[in-house]
Amino acid sequence: MGYFSERLRAEGSEIVLGCNFFYLVWLVVLSLSICLTNVDAVKTKIWEQKNVEAFQTGTAKSVSISSKGEIVLHRKLEPVFEKGDEVFIWCLAEDSAGNIYAGTGNSGKIYRITPSGESSLFYDSPEVSILCMAIDSKNRVYAGTAPSGLVYRIDDDKTPPTTLLSTEESYVWSLAFDPQGNLYAATGTEGKIYKIPTTDTPSQGTESELSVLFDTDETNIVSLIFHHGYLYAGSDGKGTIFKISLDGEASVVYQTGQKEVHSLVGAPNGSVFAGTVTTAPPKPGSRPNSPPTPDGRPPEQKKSRIYQVQPNGTIRGIWNSPEPLILSINAYADYLIVGTGDDGKIYHVTLDGESVAIAKCEAKQVLALHQTTIDGENTSNLTWVATGNQGKVFQLSELYVEEGTLESEAYDTKSTSRWGKLSWRSTGGEVAFSTRSGNTGKPDNTWCDWSEALANSDGTQITSPEARFMQWKAVLKANDGTPTLQQVRFGSVQLNLEPRIGQIQVHVGIPKDRENRNGPPQRSKSDANALKKRTAKWEVADPNGDPLEFTLYSKRTEDNEWQLLKEELKDPVYTWDATAMPDGEYHLKLVVSDQLGNQQGAGLVAEKIGSPFEIDNTQPVIANIQGTKNGDGSYRISCVIEDGGSPIKEAVYKIDSDEEWKAIFPSDLIFDSRREELVLTTEPLERKGRHTIAIRAVDTAGNITVGGATF
Repeated sequence: MGYFSERLRAEGSEIVLGCNFFYLVWLVVLSLSICLTNVDAVKTKIWEQKNVEAFQTGTAKSVSISSKGEIVLHRKLEPVFEKGDEVFIWCLAEDSAGNIYAGTGNSGKIYRITPSGESSLFYDSPEVSILCMAIDSKNRVYAGTAPSGLVYRIDDDKTPPTTLLSTEESYVWSLAFDPQGNLYAATGTEGKIYKIPTTDTPSQGTESELSVLFDTDETNIVSLIFHHGYLYAGSDGKGTIFKISLDGEASVVYQTGQKEVHSLVGAPNGSVFAGTVTTAPPKPGSRPNSPPTPDGRPPEQKKSRIYQVQPNGTIRGIWNSPEPLILSINAYADYLIVGTGDDGKIYHVTLDGESVAIAKCEAKQVLALHQTTIDGENTSNLTWVATGNQGKVFQLSELYVEEGTLESEAYDTKSTSRWGKLSWRSTGGEVAFSTRSGNTGKPDNTWCDWSEALANSDGTQITSPEARFMQWKAVLKANDGTPTLQQVRFGSVQLNLEPRIGQIQVHVGIPKDRENRNGPPQRSKSDANALKKRTAKWEVADPNGDPLEFTLYSKRTEDNEWQLLKEELKDPVYTWDATAMPDGEYHLKLVVSDQLGNQQGAGLVAEKIGSPFEIDNTQPVIANIQGTKNGDGSYRISCVIEDGGSPIKEAVYKIDSDEEWKAIFPSDLIFDSRREELVLTTEPLERKGRHTIAIRAVDTAGNITVGGATF
């Protein structure tokens, strides 16, 4: 205060201004305390959602939650082709005229889809599945099959196909061309890669004639691409990525340790991206909706991953998929489009691992992706999507669906509440909210209807009725792109509920440890007056969690008026001196208020009367103490103890200079009455002459008396 004193003294007004200063400080402190009390008393609960964990508890329709925790619209996904008897569309390929070819299973057919969307059967093979296709510069279609492991060349839909590869392999999983037009086939179950010259002469015969470019010790080579002068292959079993030169020299790029490298794709910058699976993907010939599990074992718990093989040969994992299967990948300059299973989702994945599901197919697996460009008045990039369970073809656009919604979970406020304002943070497009409320944990027909749209993102009052549960719905609408919803926030306040009172107990003595709220209080050895005390303890709870204040009253059973014992108690325990209270049967009344936790006048009060208890301040009376000598030098001692209020609890005695008290009992050996006749026979007393005896008695109320006699 030196600074203020010198300043005020310099102005010649130290006393007056000093008083004003302290008065001002007092007002500020008082105002702050009032504000803080009110803020605490209101107990507003803020519900805020702004991350993946919070948003994913809701129900999404045509929207997704990105790995950043942002809500965005799905891209438009239009069905183009579907045959009810096809379980799988395994592969897609495009000719120079923009026709899309779709290879199917389990009927082993190839369909052609024109740029206008018309479809027709191009080739019906005797095989179960067309697993892969490639198209050369002459628009000839090459198809790999199962279960005979054939490679067909199909010149057109009128000419019978030419079989270019026929070995003991069961599967031709993938096909790839090199710049010279040579075709390479990745096969199983021997894990070989064949080089097939694309001449008009069929390449049937021995394996040497068919030119086995690379023979692995793996069961299947399931993915194959040509990229920047090399073949890259992915295996099933050890999940290995191989790099193979065109003269057959091979090296292991990376062994993922996962079940298989199911997808490979090259990127414009020279990188290769590999997608792995940790459980068995659907196999040719499998039944709808039931892809087999290898060896009957449960799926592994590892995440399917995408790895990037960078141009310098280094490897980095860029994305852990939330789905068990990564089945197809398209690579662009700075992002990937990824098809997954078994929930039919398509993801947009950046090279730093950020992701968002951009579409969800009405099928279980996204087996193939093919990107094409349609030139016209506007140039629009389209991605063709092939699925399994069921076999369908879709077109994925860069445009967004017109509208999508996210319904939150039902927020539980634990008791009936009133609602504050709902606000949100978003960018782009249009976002509007509505709310509804009810008293069941799962919304049903007892809930109110959805409210009118809340349009002000800075905060709009929620109009849904007071209830225990509340739910919001966000409606996102496209407008030259998708809106991005980042945060939702609203407040609620529980309606005040009456405090609840449990058991009220009264014990003799004072608590040994005020922190020990279990069991009756202990008698304090350090307090000689402990037995004159009474301690009341009570169980109490407030449904709203409000701070509580207690008032205690007492009265004898036969009286009419309650007497104030103590008010403004904050702890559920109170000890008082009972010596001034007349003997008799009493009751306590506990009044509990939650006013401290509520606005003025909004508090509620509960009260309860406890079970009766006794106040007995009257000491026992010891009378008619007699000592009669026996022939052996022992004495027969007898007395009568009476108490007007409580039964006798115990009695002890000392004779002459005894250091320890010894027990003395009633003639029936049981202390159970307010009048007891005590008798005992001592041991022979060595000292001759008269003797002195002291007897101490205690009643059940803790009152103590001592009597004595000489004999």
